[in-house]
Amino acid sequence: MNSKILTTHVGSLPRPAKLSQLLFAKDKNEIVDEKEFDDVVREEV
Repeated sequence: MNSKILTTHVGSLPRPAKLSQLLFAKDKNEIVDEKEFDDVVREEV
């Protein structure tokens, strides 16, 4: 068993697709349903 946390070359852990979509949308100042965002974060993280 590996005792290290594997990360990408930039040190970021992989994220589920839905969470990535919402994060990119927020980063581009697009309108995001905050309840949906909170629900996805709660479920996926």
